Amino acid sequence: MTNNSGVIVYMPTGEEREFQSDCREEILSLIDYLGDVDWQDAMVIKGREQDAGWIHLFHLRNLGWLVVCCGDSDAIEYYVSSGESSERISVHKAGQTEEFGRNQFVSRELSLIAVAEFLHTRERDESLDWQAIGK
Repeated sequence: MTNNSGVIVYMPTGEEREFQSDCREEILSLIDYLGDVDWQDAMVIKGREQDAGWIHLFHLRNLGWLVVCCGDSDAIEYYVSSGESSERISVHKAGQTEEFGRNQFVSRELSLIAVAEFLHTRERDESLDWQAIGK
């Protein structure tokens, strides 16, 4: 089911932009425009409603794409996983250092699949390997 209320995008640059419904191509082009460089902060795409779902996208050249999502019907947050790994890495993001599992950084292809599905349904793409945060 397509959600037609549009989304708000919080850019890695600190800018906030609003998009109307059916904005998938526009937002995917925006991700391309931001480029394959180290982002200083995440991009957050969120529905306009008070308790709307959201998807968080962050990129580092040497690691890949971090994708975290809480769809409209989710009670907790999930991240896309790219297999098994016990390796922990420290990442500097938005002025803070955070710890992540190496498997939490995925390919560009997987990240764009997750974003496209979220923009279409405001839910997580069930074909991807989502892991609950904190488990």
